[in-house]
Amino acid sequence: PALLLLRYIWYSPAKFSLPSGLVRLVNKQINWHLVLASNGKLLAVVQDQRVEIRSAKDDFGSTVGTCQVPKDPNPQWRRVAWSHDCTLLAYAESTGTVRVFDLMGSELLVISPDGIFKMNLSPDGSLLAAIHFSGKLTIWSIPSLRQQGEWDQTDQPGYDEVNPDWRLSSEKRKKIKDKESYYPLIDVNWWADNSVILARCSGALTVSSVKTLRNLLGKSCEWFESSPQVTSAHDGGFLSLECEIKLVPKRLRLESRPGDEDEGEDDSDSDDENSAKDRYFSYVKQGLYFVTEMERFAPPRKRPRTITKNFRLVSLRSTTPEELYQRK
Repeated sequence: PALLLLRYIWYSPAKFSLPSGLVRLVNKQINWHLVLASNGKLLAVVQDQRVEIRSAKDDFGSTVGTCQVPKDPNPQWRRVAWSHDCTLLAYAESTGTVRVFDLMGSELLVISPDGIFKMNLSPDGSLLAAIHFSGKLTIWSIPSLRQQGEWDQTDQPGYDEVNPDWRLSSEKRKKIKDKESYYPLIDVNWWADNSVILARCSGALTVSSVKTLRNLLGKSCEWFESSPQVTSAHDGGFLSLECEIKLVPKRLRLESRPGDEDEGEDDSDSDDENSAKDRYFSYVKQGLYFVTEMERFAPPRKRPRTITKNFRLVSLRSTTPEELYQRK
């Protein structure tokens, strides 16, 4: 029973995983790999902590260059690729880091793992806007894939602005404590061939120049609910989808569920973390209840939080002062 209890307390299943079939097949590969260049004259042999570059002059018997690489925790997941002209070799670690070498084995550059989360083509198909995991925004020309612009999150104008409505609601005021998590870009689309629509986790929305990221809407952004989605512009306007989430007041739930125990702040987002001691005893009680099924160890019934979600489709259009006046 003690072993079962410990297992129950410390067991934590993985929230995300790759398909088991894929993992099984990849792990059945041997640790070394070989990749032949497109011209058939060079061969890259990936070993444990180095990559050998061999030449076809003596049937790949000799080494013309050696690339030193760090030990990889998952060597089967490493990948190597030659450049189109067979003068550069790219080595990708299982962690996502990419190292580029010349034919002598000298390391030319290291590309840190910063994958792309979302991307969209401009209306004329000549530019590609991409949002990276780090919050960075990049603009690329198509089809050459030459980078035309790059802005790290901290270089983007107004990235740290906070929705003024958050200060007016005790429910939303909690977001200010964790405001850094609302800084990143969440969506990107195109207003025109030279301007992009940028949406942030905070709900901030701007139409920005692809050359300077200057907000074309003015000094301030437009505010939506957190993490809106945007479409590309058509006929002088675009659509945005937002979701407003509200907690049902506790008083209403108490009236509708009088028999349940009051969990106090259970309907909040836990402003203060429970102490390690409290968490430990909570785990122990849960473990004892799992083993003994005695009611004295049963955890208190938690009233589920009741929330309402209101989805709104908003249309934003470009209008002149004369058009606004006519509508009024």
